[in-house]
Amino acid sequence: MIRGVDVSHWQADRGAIRWGEVAQAGYDFAYCKATQGKDFIDTAYLSNITGAKTAGLAVGSYHYWIPEVDSILQARHFMNIVAGLPHNLPYMFDLEQDSTLRNSQLIANAFVFVQEVEQLSGEFIAIYTRASYYNQKLKDERTLQYPIWAGEKKLWVANYTTASQPILPISWDDYWLWQYTSTGRVPGIIGDVDLNRFQGTKEELLGSPPIEVSMQLVSWLIQITPLQVHGVSQANLQKFTRHLNDLVADWNTRGDVLDYGG
Repeated sequence: MIRGVDVSHWQADRGAIRWGEVAQAGYDFAYCKATQGKDFIDTAYLSNITGAKTAGLAVGSYHYWIPEVDSILQARHFMNIVAGLPHNLPYMFDLEQDSTLRNSQLIANAFVFVQEVEQLSGEFIAIYTRASYYNQKLKDERTLQYPIWAGEKKLWVANYTTASQPILPISWDDYWLWQYTSTGRVPGIIGDVDLNRFQGTKEELLGSPPIEVSMQLVSWLIQITPLQVHGVSQANLQKFTRHLNDLVADWNTRGDVLDYGG
């Protein structure tokens, strides 16, 4: 099981997060609030995302969506703030704000936000929500159906329980991340913090299996190289292959091969 936190200015307001201590305590990823609505920027976003990345955590950014506010403006605001900053986890759509909109209108507005972020970023977005909210607000009052597009996204589910599995929104039969408490305590963070888990390895969390370099691959690379390579001994081939695998193992551990933001 891989453990992670999600943070915003609420934690930083109590004191700067000491990300090195968070990493040393065994936490491997962090989601950081970036924006809310069409103009709010979380005051701790920059320090959180860069601090977590520097400490070696996998990082992602989320937007707190307001259903009544223009979704195009919200998506563009979010992407303007996160552009160029490190992330190796999907951008996250925080879908939890209560609303008096008709469900069909809320669904339509949410879809606009998702489409705009994915078009601007060129990446698939993930969804954070809880069953009680989603099952009530995302059921179209005209068709009595739930949006197909939502269930196709990775789910970060919020369900605070000591049970072995969370309650899932109706459109999913599995979860990607599980936020299981809002009152966690973590070295380096003052006060309560949300805690999350991922059932799998860090490589699986990052969305790619570990890379392994074989001697066959190295031999093939030598054969197709435009340079003339002569007299490559079996011993040197083995040595070069081991060296490449050492490098790749380091990349896999740190997640750099999937670090979209540099």
